[in-house]
Parts: sequence; structure tokens; C-alpha cells
Amino acid sequence: MKDGLSPPPTGLLKLKTANETLRLARSKPVPNELFGPFWHEGELAILFGDTGTGKSVLAVQMAENIASGTIIDPAFESKAQPQSVLYLDFEMTDKQFELRYCDEVHEGDAATQNHFEFSDNFYRAEIDLSAEVPKGYLTFYEFLRAEIERLLEETAAKVLVVDNITFLCHTTESSREAIALMRELKTLKDKYGLSILALAHTRKRASRRPISLFDLHGSRALANFADSIFAVGESCFTHEARYFKHLKVRSREIQYDTSNVPGFVLAKRGRNFLHFAFVGYNTEFAHLKDFEQSIRARHDRAVRVRQLFQSGKSQRVIAAELGISAATVNRCLQAYAGEALEPDPSQNCPHIYFPEYIDEMEKGFEKNFGHLPVEEVLSAANEGSARSRPPAAPCAPSPPSPSARFDIDEPELDEPPEKGPDYDEKRYLRDVALDP
Repeated sequence: MKDGLSPPPTGLLKLKTANETLRLARSKPVPNELFGPFWHEGELAILFGDTGTGKSVLAVQMAENIASGTIIDPAFESKAQPQSVLYLDFEMTDKQFELRYCDEVHEGDAATQNHFEFSDNFYRAEIDLSAEVPKGYLTFYEFLRAEIERLLEETAAKVLVVDNITFLCHTTESSREAIALMRELKTLKDKYGLSILALAHTRKRASRRPISLFDLHGSRALANFADSIFAVGESCFTHEARYFKHLKVRSREIQYDTSNVPGFVLAKRGRNFLHFAFVGYNTEFAHLKDFEQSIRARHDRAVRVRQLFQSGKSQRVIAAELGISAATVNRCLQAYAGEALEPDPSQNCPHIYFPEYIDEMEKGFEKNFGHLPVEEVLSAANEGSARSRPPAAPCAPSPPSPSARFDIDEPELDEPPEKGPDYDEKRYLRDVALDP
């Protein structure tokens, strides 16, 4: 061996031809869905969302579906056999957890009642921050990883939910720590044959913007290791309304992207199980706050910029007159270069989405719950009545809505203007409506 080095031990890299790989893989079972197309067996998935969007509620709902094998909501059920689930809860106390899964508690009530009965396959672990690190462990995190392995062996769980990964490192904004964290989870997945769901927070984002991978804390480092990434977003329809968006998948086509997202409402089923109740499908833009008004206002601004520019005024003069930056003036001119001036954006901006089907969510409410106002819909869902459960056929995940119904192309929105030189700035500016 060169330089006197001994040959490396065999087994680190396993060599096979591509055809051998296919033959061996063919004998393995097709991974079952654990939560519709968002999460399959054997995958390391990341679920992220802003604080208060219900990430933990959704994670517990998925965990109970998998542990019990029962269908809490038929829209995105688990198709795997009932099995043990280990839920690591690093956020809520036992009392906080209890209050989510019992009857509503009112002032003056002496005790809680009507608790939901979870499956015996559902194991939940809290962390004791006062526990001392035993001798033999260099750091608290080394001790924590050992404890996770101990619980996996004790429960024989093949599904692990980590709520949430921000706790497992000082900050997921640090690429070094985020990479180390994801490597640890991937090592656990491979060692024990696990399916892992890790919850994470979002960066601060404008409510009118579509969700992208760049909203995930430590996005690049975390995303590279994940097999699937999906998000929970708040909807402008009601305070309880949410939608799910799929952002990354390795080996399948994404069904639920910007053009087709499933909508839900947060409600208590049977008055004691806080969960997401499926409502219907819509475009993501229909859920975004003041999106249409914002688009139209910024389009009108872009039209005004072009009018002033064509009248012979410089970009700096236009910026001063309209009270915007010179860079914004330049982007307005670039985004609409070569198009005729037209005050109606729906006729002039083929790459901008408009919620022409803004009433689709209301139609979904009507279809699945009958002719009920939103308040009665939520009440029906809370009671767990038959009308709170969408019919089986409409609830089956539908194929993505064709963008042809909007007569537009699907935009690429994952790359914000400040991120790198390789994105299509002109198209991005048009899709995100010329934000300064």
C-alpha cells in the first residue's frame, strides 16, 4: 500500500451493478404510507411550520393512526400494520398534553374528564432537564442519544417522532450542528430500521408568501438528509383552518404542491381528541392572506413604474416619486419587459396566480359538512358526528390539479431573491409580485 498504509477493511462500500441493485430491491416490500404520500415506511421525514400552526397536534394524530391502525380521518390514513410508536416530546408537559386530549376545561372545573383512550402501542417520553449526566458520557447530548436508543430497544418501536429537533442542538441555524443532528437521526434509522418524523420550526415569513424550503430553519443542512419534507401553513379562511404542502420527496412525484394543497380545520373529535379534519383541495394562493389584493396593488405599482419610465424619467427619479427603492424600480422594469401596459393583471400577467377559484374551500365545507356556516362546521367536527367526516371517495387523495385550469405555467418559488445566483429572478419576481 502507498506510503506504508495498510489496506482499508472491507465492508465500508458495498459494490453491486445497477441490475443487481434492482434485483435485490425487487424482493423487498413496497414501503407503506404512514401519512398518505407525505411519509412512507423507512423514511426520515421533516414536518415544519410556524409556532401555533398545530405541528404537534398533527404529529400526535399521525402517531395514533400508526399505533392503533384506526382511521381518525380518511383523507391521509396510515396503510401500515399497527405498530409501536415512540414519541419524544421535548416541548409539552404531561398536563399540557392531557388538556389537548380531554373535554374542554372551563373556569371553576375541579378536574378534567372524558379523556381520549390512546393505543397501548403509543409510547410518549418527556425529558427531565434536572437529570445529571452519568459518568462515562462526555456531554448531555451524548447521554440523550443513548437514552433514545434504550427506549427504542425497550419499546421495540419502529416509528420514532421527535418533537422537536430544535431541542436536540443549540440552534438548527448552525450548519455544523444541523448536519450532526441529521446524521445522528439517519444513523438511528439505519441501525434500527426506523421510520422517523422530525418536527422543526420555520423562519419568520410573510403570511402572503407561499411556503418554501427556505422557510425551514437550517434549511440546506436539514433538507439534504431528509427523504421527505412537508409543512403546515395557516389559512386566511378561518382561525382554525390550515393546509399541508409537500416540498421534497426522493422517489415519488409530489402530489400536493402550490397548485393543489389539502385544507383542514383544527377541531376536537368526540370532544376529546384535537385533530385535523379534512375539508378539501385548493391552490395554496387561495389560503394566503390578502394575496389577491397584494398582487393587484403591486402590479398597479409596476404599471405606474413603466409609465413613468416610458415618459423619460430615470429610475432614481421614479423611485423618489413613488417612495420605493431604485432596485425595486429596476426589478419592476425587468419583470414586465416587452409587455404592453395593461391595468388588469389577470389579463396581462400570465405567470401570476390569481385565486379564480377562491370559493373552492367554501364549496369543500358545503360538500363535506352540508349547508353549514363555519361555526357549525367546527361544532360538527368537535362532536365527531357523521357530517364531520368527509365521504370516503372525495377524501381519497386526488391527483394534482392541472395548472391548465388557470391557463398558466407552474412557477418555481423555492428560491428567494437574496439566495444565490442560479435562480430565475424575472420569473420569481413575477410570481411573488415584485416585492421590494
